[in-house]
Amino acid sequence: MAVIGQFNETKAYGRVDSALRTDDQKRTAYFWNANVTFRPVKGGD
Repeated sequence: MAVIGQFNETKAYGRVDSALRTDDQKRTAYFWNANVTFRPVKGGD
């Protein structure tokens, strides 16, 4: 049962309209969401 509680807590913090996150946490999340870089993994070298 503890796992379900942890999952629900993660969902609550992860929501865009989360009342649980601080403004600083929201700004950090928006920063990393807007600055994602994709580097394909080279294979077979």
